[in-house]
Amino acid sequence: MWQQLTKFRESYIALKTLTRIPDYYWSRQLVTHQISPKAVSYERDTQRLRLSPLGIALAKQTHNFVLKSEIFNAAKVLKSLNGAEFTIDGQDEIIISVSGFKAIVQNEQDMCILREVVADGAYNFVYDRPTVVWDIGMNTGLASLFLPVILAYKQCMATNPSVRLTSRRSVILPLIPIYRQKLSPLPTELALRNRS
Repeated sequence: MWQQLTKFRESYIALKTLTRIPDYYWSRQLVTHQISPKAVSYERDTQRLRLSPLGIALAKQTHNFVLKSEIFNAAKVLKSLNGAEFTIDGQDEIIISVSGFKAIVQNEQDMCILREVVADGAYNFVYDRPTVVWDIGMNTGLASLFLPVILAYKQCMATNPSVRLTSRRSVILPLIPIYRQKLSPLPTELALRNRS
């Protein structure tokens, strides 16, 4: 009986959402991620879903990760507490600009790292002299890029035994030229050789 009531409720919510957002794909996404249709609008000409709190219009299949409640909430926190601005560029990449820092948000992990670094201040260390940071296992590279630019560290030496990092760096570095001067990625071979 409970399962039937749950299915009925989901169907009712889906129908109610569909009357407000007349696109089955986006309507189902909103129901799945439990986002109120009042927080969004539908752009018929582009078939995009505009997230009013963030001011961006999402493309189907490309930006679905933003609709997950943890990710959507992290983005709203970054916008409200830190003044982050979200835009979508010509290649359909989500760009975040916050405190003079720009990055491409490609997935859930990126948004979580940005919240941890920017909103939660996980790496806010205060030193009274120029500081060099060694980031061992820099993962996607967002925190390593953030450290020298926003927190005024002199240099960030970073490494990660991952090929993904190299492609990630080539996407992020052109956004702000100062990154090239302050981030020194170490070769993957060095990271694999020195594991002490």
